[in-house]
Amino acid sequence: MKSKVSLLNQAPFWALFICVGFAQYWQLLIGPANVDSVRAIICLIELATIIYFQSKSNHAKSLPKWIIIFFSIWIISTIVSTVLSVRFYFSLITQLEWFTHAIFAFVIAQHLSKQHWDKLIAAIPFTLVCTAFYYVYQWFTLEDPHNFNWVNYATPFTNIRQLGYFCTVAAVIAQFSYLFSSNDLHKKLWLIATIISVSFLVWTAGRGAFYSYLITIIFALFVLPSYRKKLVLTTLISLAFGFFIAIIASTNTSAGEIEHLSRMSIAIRIGMWIETLQSLSSFKKLLFGYGVNTYQVTCKNFVFMQPHNAIVQALHDWGTIGTVSFLSLIGYILINTLLKIYKKTIESHTQIIAFFAAVSLCLHSLNAGVFYHSYSILVFALCIAYLLPISLNNKQPILTTAYKNLCSGVVILLFCLHLTNTYWLIRPVIPAPNSFAATMVRSFPSTTLIINRWIEAWYKYYPAEAFEWTQWLQTHGDNSWYYYYLEARVRNDIGEKKKASMLIAQAIENAPQHQQQQLVDFQKSIKH
Repeated sequence: MKSKVSLLNQAPFWALFICVGFAQYWQLLIGPANVDSVRAIICLIELATIIYFQSKSNHAKSLPKWIIIFFSIWIISTIVSTVLSVRFYFSLITQLEWFTHAIFAFVIAQHLSKQHWDKLIAAIPFTLVCTAFYYVYQWFTLEDPHNFNWVNYATPFTNIRQLGYFCTVAAVIAQFSYLFSSNDLHKKLWLIATIISVSFLVWTAGRGAFYSYLITIIFALFVLPSYRKKLVLTTLISLAFGFFIAIIASTNTSAGEIEHLSRMSIAIRIGMWIETLQSLSSFKKLLFGYGVNTYQVTCKNFVFMQPHNAIVQALHDWGTIGTVSFLSLIGYILINTLLKIYKKTIESHTQIIAFFAAVSLCLHSLNAGVFYHSYSILVFALCIAYLLPISLNNKQPILTTAYKNLCSGVVILLFCLHLTNTYWLIRPVIPAPNSFAATMVRSFPSTTLIINRWIEAWYKYYPAEAFEWTQWLQTHGDNSWYYYYLEARVRNDIGEKKKASMLIAQAIENAPQHQQQQLVDFQKSIKH
């Protein structure tokens, strides 16, 4: 009887294990891989976890006053940012998601024991190994894997760069788990997982992912002097395997292209950062920012969804007040944990693994949109949740009654919104482009992107409305060139080549430099 009760108590953690590991795969149930669906899936995972654990009674200590103060400042300032946002509804939904991530971290911190975290964090490298086998299988089943577009069709990831985020944190977790494991079998398994993760990391050729992993290892050499020899040895072995695989599995895209790792595009990044910071010219924007999910409206010289730097993104979205209060919370937890590791007063090796996993994500976020994608935020929230009690001298934190009531309201609202939109996405009937359901899904969770099967169905069953919707976006959308290109493709498919040529010419005129070659190639195919 006791074993059955114990199994029942463990069920939520095993459910969370499956969700954390395979969140990227769940999105395939509702259509092709895309940014929107994975955000919806992960937010539902977090909301379900919050609802379950908030219903359980506990006797933990309340959070310290200074944490409540900084957390309150962040909440209030981000609400002001949302109210002042130029895209209120989009900012509101995305900011509610951020509240969900924060509440999820606080709630998990009350219930996450060492044993649970060991199992939970193992889901990440375990899933990456499964993904690696899937890619190997796909490589040998494709007719021409060397010319396949691995970058943009990296199922279940919408882009291979997202796979890079996954590889970085999986490699760090696997490598440090190998260092600290005392079981011979587990040690061998962790070493294999490390080699696979680092090899996959090198093959994806993501510069930010690769260099953030290396910097994390170099940082660990200073923090953990007694493990230097093992760290260097495992890193060299893993990198050797990685470069070998990249050489034999090179492609005509950046995947498997080792030279891509040395092509630093820092000038473009710096240009984005400067423009973003210059946009905060008024005192109001400097304090409160523009609201989340507004970058593509306020910074039009760069066709990106975010500025590829977490701090610059936070300043743009939340202003200085929200950014300073948020970074103060994260910085306190990480610095406190670092001091305990350095002084050797930390209680378990799993806390060290959580720390370096969080550090690798932070480093990567300085040159990529790590905290724009929900999966990276989910992993980071798990790490912070596990490290929070350590920074509070191992007292389990708990939100006060007032905050629990506030959290419950946010959770219920967002949970209902997500369920409704997920229902609209899953059901086989595709609504008309101008219907209420389509409008809600277009702006939820965070972007105006629509899954491919919807767009295809609209042009087939609602051609008038579909063209009207596309043409409106050509003049009002954030990336007008893309919608000219989208309509040109459809016009070409239905035989209106003259109209398609006019539209693609307009797309080339409005497109950024790095997209123009693809459009020119399409223009040539129309003429032929």
